[in-house]
Amino acid sequence: MRMSRYFKASKILTAFILFTLCFGILDFVIFATNKTVLRVVELFDRKRVLNEEALRHVQSYDVILSAYMNSGSTYTGKILGFRKDAFYFYEPLWRLTLWGYYKSNFTVCSTRTSTCREVSKDDINKNKPIVGRSNKGTLDFTLLHDDDIINKTITPVQIAQRIIRHVFQCCLLQVRNLIQPEVTENAKFSGPSWNIYRYCLLRNKPFEYCLELLQSSNCQEAKHKISKVLRLSLGALGNLLRDIPRLKGIHLFRDPRAVIHSRLETHGYPLERTKIHSGIKNNAKALCNKMASDLEEGKRLKKMFPNRFRFIHYEDIYTRDYALIELHTFLGMTINNDIIYNARARVSNRGSRRDLSARSERIRNNAFWWRRYLSWDIVKLVDAECSFLYSELGYPFIFDEHSLQYYNDTLLVHNLKFSFT
Repeated sequence: MRMSRYFKASKILTAFILFTLCFGILDFVIFATNKTVLRVVELFDRKRVLNEEALRHVQSYDVILSAYMNSGSTYTGKILGFRKDAFYFYEPLWRLTLWGYYKSNFTVCSTRTSTCREVSKDDINKNKPIVGRSNKGTLDFTLLHDDDIINKTITPVQIAQRIIRHVFQCCLLQVRNLIQPEVTENAKFSGPSWNIYRYCLLRNKPFEYCLELLQSSNCQEAKHKISKVLRLSLGALGNLLRDIPRLKGIHLFRDPRAVIHSRLETHGYPLERTKIHSGIKNNAKALCNKMASDLEEGKRLKKMFPNRFRFIHYEDIYTRDYALIELHTFLGMTINNDIIYNARARVSNRGSRRDLSARSERIRNNAFWWRRYLSWDIVKLVDAECSFLYSELGYPFIFDEHSLQYYNDTLLVHNLKFSFT
């Protein structure tokens, strides 16, 4: 009986000791866990504060985007220029020359053929009415502001540079006659930063009043001013980078075969498929000659401005989020997953081909869809004029039609000379 009571008391004591130990261990675990959590939260909060402190010291930059027609420049321009903190001026030199570019002091070259011509200041500053704009009582349609031509020795290239300076200084009234309705101010091209100007025009306010409103608000208040420039030799950016310390330059390359294919697919671009393909051959030659010239001029800019100029590839920033993030970092722009998603969803090229499968392919893979729809004959034509550039830029030489349609996109992007790594 006593033994039975002893064992019962012993069991109760053991249970009590185990119960106490369990709660003690549990208290310790909770305490340690809480302390660890608090430490983690403290470290995380400290890191957040440090990051925010670092962000306050990040320099914001303005950006000039140099590229070629149908090279992915519209996509790139929208990615950078349609942000809430940006003001975007779409192609300020559009009215100076539609199918040309300013190469040197007095020389304008064609983007469609390998021809150049000499131009004068008077050739540029023509009194051309602006189609699509109501200008009651206005007789002065000259493209340039008086301040830009007062110097008799100024060259056409210097005039183009002055126009771009006006844009980055928000002197929009100085370039008022370079703003083309349905192009420069079109919502599809200029984006949300021009909304206040468009709403102003809809209320039947005078053009110059609306432009001054845009100049004093959205442009001057923007953290970043972005401009896409296709009609200027890359070497001409040097003076702009020198004179505007907060300006950064990027030059966009794309596979020449993809560029030619895009031009063939674009309504309004004067390039057609013909039996002899002479237009395509000349176009490819002009394109790749300018690419080669820009490559050499860009290398010099890179040496002069190592932290303010770089080459990029359309295929790289279109297909890889990492490249897009690195591009924004280079330009001093903030970016997050929402920005990436919204940017890609908003500016994906929908295409206009009548073939539904081609349209779907273009939406799904705009950087490489051309491989399935560009004829092998045209590929060989482009190769004849551009293959000397492929190794310089990292694009593959394609040996047969099967390889054209099935080469590895990921490997290609990895081998690009100027991809973000």
